[in-house]
Amino acid sequence: MVDAVSTKVNSYDDGYVFSTDEYLVVPINCVELEQGSNTNSPFGPYIPEQSFILVTRKENSQGFEYYVSAKDEVGYGTKLSLSDEIEIKIVNDNEVGKITEEGLELGSFSSIVSGKTSKIKTCESFDIDIDEDSDSALLRNKILEDNEEQSDVSIDFSQISSATNGEGLYYTNANTENSQRTYYFRGAVENNYVQFAGFYWRIIRINEDGSVRLIYQGETPNATSGDTIIGRKSAFNSSYNNNAHIGYMNGGRGNSTYAETHANINDSTIKERLDTWYEENLLSYASYLADSGFCGDRSIANGRGGVGTLITYYGAYNRLYSNKTPQFSCPQSNDLYTTSSSSKGNKALDYPIGLITADEAAYAGGVYNKNNDSYYLNTGDYYWTMSPWSFASAGADQCNVYLVVSSTDGNVTNSVSARPVINLKSDVQISDGDGTSSNPYVIKTN
Repeated sequence: MVDAVSTKVNSYDDGYVFSTDEYLVVPINCVELEQGSNTNSPFGPYIPEQSFILVTRKENSQGFEYYVSAKDEVGYGTKLSLSDEIEIKIVNDNEVGKITEEGLELGSFSSIVSGKTSKIKTCESFDIDIDEDSDSALLRNKILEDNEEQSDVSIDFSQISSATNGEGLYYTNANTENSQRTYYFRGAVENNYVQFAGFYWRIIRINEDGSVRLIYQGETPNATSGDTIIGRKSAFNSSYNNNAHIGYMNGGRGNSTYAETHANINDSTIKERLDTWYEENLLSYASYLADSGFCGDRSIANGRGGVGTLITYYGAYNRLYSNKTPQFSCPQSNDLYTTSSSSKGNKALDYPIGLITADEAAYAGGVYNKNNDSYYLNTGDYYWTMSPWSFASAGADQCNVYLVVSSTDGNVTNSVSARPVINLKSDVQISDGDGTSSNPYVIKTN
């Protein structure tokens, strides 16, 4: 992965680096239109002295892509090509074109003024080299640097985490958003601590979009039980006698269709609690938070129900009780809770804060009705997840986490603890730390 670019242009001693997160300007001392090229290009028949190459960086889930444009002194320009490779070269007497591992591929570009094709070439050569060391301050990169990630293909998710069944940092492309890779911590790990916004957190995973998901740990890194939750214990919802009440948000009682019942109109009790905590503690840190979403999967496992008082088993029940096959992807867009500024999900959240999912707890090492007193999510207390479990004779049940991933004491009106979950942006940097409780990753916030 790459973050910052440094360049040296011929006899220049000083390198050029990204002054913002968006672009890098590289002057061209001697660039000409190729003989016979269209003279109605943005540059006319020649390249003015104030012309430059503009390298624009765009982030993707695997790192960064680079767009190269030629621009003149009045701002006209045209995109030449893009790449996510590590080295960009413009070689003497070669035309500017597509970036490859070897450098710039020979090619041409179209004028945005005339719409016709023009070709340019440089009279001198220079390299644009990625400075990978400057990228090491990114939290997500430091996580990968400090851990030997492994594929999770050999993990048996019907068994709890252990030294022989997954402990450390794992990755998967299976059952993820758009089959993109995610990295997650599993088992009794001791190097996933983060200090941010005056609190301590544990890293759950690097999301598919490169953001980093955290769960609240408390005001001290070694907090346990009641010190790892926010405020007093809380019900998930104020009522339990309708399928609507299994949702983080809902459409209210008395509806006759699934869509109406599970519309994202009314806030749950636990959402109100998290929103208040966010306003009091994280509002000034909003620029560091990603809107990656929180999945409160209300898909129906048994193919019917979800309305009124019909007995219903939801997606997490099927995956974690019946099949022991957790997943990171959210089955329904309506259940991916995001804010209005997001390009995905239901756009129903006031703030980008939520809870861990039961599936994430399973990836971390929990198994339904099997004790695991050593994995990092065990704090000695029960706490809510985002994941609906069932609606049966006792009412609406929600998954919670303790030694196990379960619906024990999961009736939504019971008082259970809450541990907020947030997502840090993919470009968040650290100023210090190795991820241990005594030396957590410290997020740079100035």
